Amino acid sequence: ILAFCSAVLFTIYRIGQEFESKKVPDDRLYEELNVYSPIYSELEDKGETSSPVDS
Repeated sequence: ILAFCSAVLFTIYRIGQEFESKKVPDDRLYEELNVYSPIYSELEDKGETSSPVDS
C-alpha cells in the first residue's frame, strides 16, 4: 500500500513538473479563457436567474 501511494504521489509530482516547464502554452490558454470569460459569465448569470424559480 505504501509503495502504491508513493508511486501515485511521484506521478502527480512529475505531471506538475511538466506543467511548470510549459509556461508559454499556459499563458496562451489563459488568454483564450479571458476572451471567453464574458460568455461564461453570461451563462452563469442566466443560471442564477433560473435558480430562484426552482426554489
